This record gives sequence, structure tokens and C-alpha cells, in this order.
Amino acid sequence: MNKKVREKLIEIAKNRDIIFYSDLNIACHLGINLEGDAGGKEIGKILGDISEYELKNKRPPISVLVGLKNTKPFTPSDGFFNLMDELKIRKPKEKNEFLKIRLMNLCYDYWSKH
Repeated sequence: MNKKVREKLIEIAKNRDIIFYSDLNIACHLGINLEGDAGGKEIGKILGDISEYELKNKRPPISVLVGLKNTKPFTPSDGFFNLMDELKIRKPKEKNEFLKIRLMNLCYDYWSKH
């Protein structure tokens, strides 16, 4: 697991903020070329590992705070939502927007106390 990325996401959560994939790439000096599918998969793997680690340790998946730059409203990638489905985090019939908001609020609440 990439500890530098996890620490950055904890900082983001404590500030009740969000970050874009490209800005996270720069802030953590990952050096990933996000121009193609390979780069998206690479950063997605890093974030997926962090999400799984957080969930296994009874914490919300802080990678929900990382989103696509050119979307409004702010939203994580499809890969994030697919992972949440694989890990059975989504409630029955819960739409992406509600899942995102629920998980973001859980992150903000948890990290504001830790």
C-alpha cells in the first residue's frame, strides 16, 4: 500500500475536502501518466488497495475523496464504484451519487475525530 497517498487522503478527509486524480498524482509525486487507460488503472490500483485496507480496519474508504477533474458534480471514477460493488459496500438500489455522498460523510466524520 502506498503510505504517502494514504497520508494525503487522510489530510484531505480531515480538512473535509476533495482532490482530483491528477492533483493527487502531482502532490504525491507518483509520476503516473494519466493520459491513457494504463495510468488510470495504475492510480486506481493504489486507491483500491487503500480502500480495501481502510474497510478491513473498520474505516470508510477514503479514496471516495478522489475524483475526476472535468465532471460536475464531483465524482470518483467508475472504477471506484465498481470496487464498492465488489466489496458489497453499496446499499440495495443505492445510486452512485448517494453512495458517494454517504461515504464522503462517513470519511469526514471519522477523520474529524481521529
